[in-house]
Amino acid sequence: MGRINSVFKLPVELRQKLNTQLRDNNFSDYVYLESWLKDEGFFVSKSAIFRYAQSNRLEILGLNEDEGYESSLPDMRARCLESAIAINHDGDIESVLKDADRFLKWIYLG
Repeated sequence: MGRINSVFKLPVELRQKLNTQLRDNNFSDYVYLESWLKDEGFFVSKSAIFRYAQSNRLEILGLNEDEGYESSLPDMRARCLESAIAINHDGDIESVLKDADRFLKWIYLG
């Protein structure tokens, strides 16, 4: 049996902050996250953070696999639309909707 990912050894509050950082940075910049956790007093490798992020992506995004994707779809669609409007505020509605759809596919399909 494999070892427990060191991210799970973090205090719950810090792991919640890490989840927020992962969402805000679109699951990227693992070097920064490793450094940030070190500044907080915990050594967690960027590889461990990456493995944690990949295997817990739905939970980090606030989706619950037990309830199924469909239960969170309306909320996630709204979030994607808000994001698309924020980055494409001068575009027409078709380009905003296309961007929102692209974001949604990225979330569910990776």
